[in-house]
Amino acid sequence: MGWTQIISAHVSITGAQVTTSNTRLRAATISQKNGSAGQLTVRDGSATGPIRWRVDVPAGGTSLLHLLLPDAGIRLERGIYVSVATSITSTLYYDGGP
Repeated sequence: MGWTQIISAHVSITGAQVTTSNTRLRAATISQKNGSAGQLTVRDGSATGPIRWRVDVPAGGTSLLHLLLPDAGIRLERGIYVSVATSITSTLYYDGGP
């Protein structure tokens, strides 16, 4: 029976390289800090890589979203690069390997 180690990374800055290896994004917790609208964008590998996932967080109050991605998650062959608006922080959960 195989297993997967899940690793988490907290992101609170615009433009962060989370990992550079082949992985799958499994879940995310997204927090809105100041009531402003914001966006979390996940790209494959770099700031110019293809967008694989985008979440819009609407304005209004403080919110906390827990998102579990279906099936095997989102495959990112060149690693995870994430950008967030200044009003957003996020914790990403991804495969760390066998």
